[in-house]
Amino acid sequence: MDKRADFCPLVDIPAPHGRLIDADALIARMTSDAEQMEEPLAKMFTYAAINDVKRSETVIEAEDGDTE
Repeated sequence: MDKRADFCPLVDIPAPHGRLIDADALIARMTSDAEQMEEPLAKMFTYAAINDVKRSETVIEAEDGDTE
């Protein structure tokens, strides 16, 4: 069957696609690490990386619709 019902929320994922990760878990781990850092420069770069992850495009929405 090549068709889906109009109400079906499923969409094709383009292939090949990049690696899919849990960005929220990554942000939480990086934030926890940054809070324990004593070196200001390392902390600054870690928070910059966290902001990069937060600003990254969402490819597939979370099932509950939450993107943060």
